[in-house]
Amino acid sequence: MSVEVSEGRRIIKFTGFDDIDDDIEIDRLETGKSENGNDANQKNNPFKSSKLLQEIHDRERVHGMRRDEARQLLEDKLLFLGDTSLQNVHLRRFCLVVPSEETFQLEDGSKIPSEVITISMDTGKISSILRFFPSKIRNFEMENVENYQNHRMRRVYWNPSVAKDCNLMFRTWSHFLDRCLLSLLLVPLKKHTHLLNFLRKINELRTALNNRTTVSICLSRVICVEDYLGAIQNVMNTQIILDSTPSMDLVPLHYALDYCRYHLCSMDSIIKTMSSFSYSERHFYVTPVYYEYGAFDMSNWACHQEAHINMEPEKYERILHWLSKLSLEGSEDVE
Repeated sequence: MSVEVSEGRRIIKFTGFDDIDDDIEIDRLETGKSENGNDANQKNNPFKSSKLLQEIHDRERVHGMRRDEARQLLEDKLLFLGDTSLQNVHLRRFCLVVPSEETFQLEDGSKIPSEVITISMDTGKISSILRFFPSKIRNFEMENVENYQNHRMRRVYWNPSVAKDCNLMFRTWSHFLDRCLLSLLLVPLKKHTHLLNFLRKINELRTALNNRTTVSICLSRVICVEDYLGAIQNVMNTQIILDSTPSMDLVPLHYALDYCRYHLCSMDSIIKTMSSFSYSERHFYVTPVYYEYGAFDMSNWACHQEAHINMEPEKYERILHWLSKLSLEGSEDVE
């Protein structure tokens, strides 16, 4: 979420990306304080006057999106990516986040995961692993990159009771998560609630330690791997029977790696439905063996787009504008 002021008007943009700068001007706007400490924009607080903006705020910061809402929104966005991007969707950048079941107790008695594993995937393969460990005795430290199963891996230690450590941890993590496809964060279904709770707790920690309102990762970015794969299949009009999900009876790192492999293999299986086609007047003719419910027809897809635009023009104008702002530059990964 970003805040801008233009000719006395306050404009709030929910971009799905996260502003992690400690910019003083943005901070004043978020806390509602002017330079002399007085309340600013008190009369024009959009969250007080608009139920819609309050609902968006709650969705981004408080409870996240319901699974059915997240899946439907993803399908809407995928419809407007275009046929070329959809063919190569399995090669785009993804990040899977897995919090551990073991917990670390904070000074206030609350608990957070004792480890948070984030794995990036690029060009259809696992790229890098970033592991965060909270500690009471070690300050923020990024260890050297090591090789683990031919993947680059880095361990990061941070002290949750130190404001600087929390900010550095969050900045490092946010940069690693940047430039994912549609800015989504994948999570196993059984870890979905754990991750949302962790994101909320980190935001509370940073707000308390910095003694000011802080920005955080939008909870609406989180989506289950199972829901993501289901949305992809719906957009492509396929019904592929996928393998069973990995067992949780593994150490967190192995479980996270197995889930990444499950995601990549599932995406490869789905994309096979588009691997054999002839392109003529924007029609795909797919080999029937991959399909149970008919072929992926670009003309039908275009009609689907047009029907949605006519039904909710403002909504889809925002989606098209948002997609046009996506950056396709290289990701900032573990180095």
